[in-house]
Amino acid sequence: MTATHLLLAFLLAILAGVSFAQEVDPLRAVADRNDDIAARIEQAKKAIDEPASTLADLRKAKTDLEQKMHWVERRASVYSLGQEFAQTPHLGEPTSP
Repeated sequence: MTATHLLLAFLLAILAGVSFAQEVDPLRAVADRNDDIAARIEQAKKAIDEPASTLADLRKAKTDLEQKMHWVERRASVYSLGQEFAQTPHLGEPTSP
């Protein structure tokens, strides 16, 4: 009889555990899954935005550098032409013998 009592007690314990188990709310499961997906999407957006921002900064730096190089080239050409004009005799001025 003891074995049948143990078996009966075991079955009752299993049934009690099942009845006391928390039921899974399907809407809550979907909401949790949506939150997880939304968080992953945000991480992916940040991962994309960071290199895009860096690329924009590099393009701006390139444009700034190109503008400075053009300025330097203009200054260098004006300076070199100024030296040539300073070394040549001016028109209308008498040349010294």
